[in-house]
Amino acid sequence: MSEQSDFTIGSTVKLFGLSSAQYNGLTGTILSGPNDKGRYEVDLVVVNDHALEEHKFVSFKPDNMRVIAVEVKEEPESPSKIPRCDPGISPDTFLPSGPVLEVKPKAKAKAEGGSYRSGGADTGGSYRNAAK
Repeated sequence: MSEQSDFTIGSTVKLFGLSSAQYNGLTGTILSGPNDKGRYEVDLVVVNDHALEEHKFVSFKPDNMRVIAVEVKEEPESPSKIPRCDPGISPDTFLPSGPVLEVKPKAKAKAEGGSYRSGGADTGGSYRNAAK
């Protein structure tokens, strides 16, 4: 059982031990409480199939809730934190060194009897025939 002091507005809780079994195992966020009956109002996620999320507002006793840790989604870096290139560096600095591969234009490949997928005139057909 979680300590009563753990139940603060905004805490994420998981439900258990309820006579209304459909709520057992569901998670929600505490909205308010405790009320005069000692219950906390919880924004409960009852359906979550990534395309639809359904919420229900229900009150629960602390004995049926457990505070859980929430995974924190990493925020994308702000543009000010993204490293920038030194304006004095030439774009050629980032080109790979080594042999340069020759790329045939598509029109030339077709004129030689095939496309890049067919293996060209040397294989005489499609890529399926290349292994034969």
